[in-house]
Amino acid sequence: MTVVGPGSSRELADLGRGSRLEDRPAWAATEALAADLGASPDDVETLEWSALVYASVEALARHGARLVAVAQAGLADEAEPGRGRLGALDWKQVTAVFADDPAAAPVVAVLGPAIAGLDVDAAWEHPGLAQFASETGLLWYDASELARGLVWAVTTQGNELVEL
Repeated sequence: MTVVGPGSSRELADLGRGSRLEDRPAWAATEALAADLGASPDDVETLEWSALVYASVEALARHGARLVAVAQAGLADEAEPGRGRLGALDWKQVTAVFADDPAAAPVVAVLGPAIAGLDVDAAWEHPGLAQFASETGLLWYDASELARGLVWAVTTQGNELVEL
């Protein structure tokens, strides 16, 4: 199953250096998410895109930036439609990482603190967030390109994802 987990650059850097992430929130294209959205469970593209958007909003609320890892893993304990937990994750399972385009930094700088600590449903109610999250694309990075870059970003730029 393809799952999308929100994270910080430090967490992803640790993962890239061989650490495992345990008991993490994640989103996936589940039947419950399809029912919640009124979508067909066969519309995998729409459901995976929705999981990506929801995970990016959760990352923004938790870490101040939209940074998510896409992985092949199982989703456990689906407490709400499409959202559950990853038991454990290692870098070999990660297939891609999505992050904010640097051009979105001014909006992220306003929205991040405004929704800090909120769950996705509460964050979604913030004026402008739904439009930003739905219409402002995320940059895609192949996992094989990123392990070194994320480590570098943590050690030299704080908690920011930068391209090398």
